[in-house]
Amino acid sequence: MIDDFPVMQYRMNPSCDDWKPTLGIKMWKSNNLTSKHLLAQGEPKLVPLYSFLQDNDMVSKGIQDYVKRWEEVQCISMLQGNESYSTWLESTITYW
Repeated sequence: MIDDFPVMQYRMNPSCDDWKPTLGIKMWKSNNLTSKHLLAQGEPKLVPLYSFLQDNDMVSKGIQDYVKRWEEVQCISMLQGNESYSTWLESTITYW
């Protein structure tokens, strides 16, 4: 919350201490006259499920490509002598 408004911030990665953007992104609109936040009205529209999410073969291929990419990165890091990076990747590869 900044000035009684809910805001969104993010970090580039878990090891960064800085939150971006510094002032955050306001999540709700404000009333120009009262400067107070406006709550959402009505019901949100349903978003249709995209067909690619229903295609199990496409999902499996995507995960296989993901694992293959990280295996390649792991091999390169080992060739460069970066054992700690390689060890870190092992748990990700094994998980998938």
